[in-house]
Amino acid sequence: MLLTSLTKANDYSFGIEEYKGRLRFVIFYKEEEIACRKEDSKVINSFIRSSDVGIFQGRIKLRSELDYIIVFFKGECLGTIAKTEFNRVLAKIGLK
Repeated sequence: MLLTSLTKANDYSFGIEEYKGRLRFVIFYKEEEIACRKEDSKVINSFIRSSDVGIFQGRIKLRSELDYIIVFFKGECLGTIAKTEFNRVLAKIGLK
């Protein structure tokens, strides 16, 4: 799993891993997994390339801005991830 820290919430981190041919997005509080979302890489690639503002319903939500992706958990903004970093992680996993 590739982890990245979130900019606003020091105790939270965001992970992405390959899971049975899909992507699994995970939010950790300190070192404990508190939420995850599994999605097809096609949906994520479409989200990154499109003008869609948000993706996912439920506890984890991602919103796209110009150069970064905002991560929400239960409606609270936990921070941002640069799109370049997000794409690098997806490429490293091999599903982009």
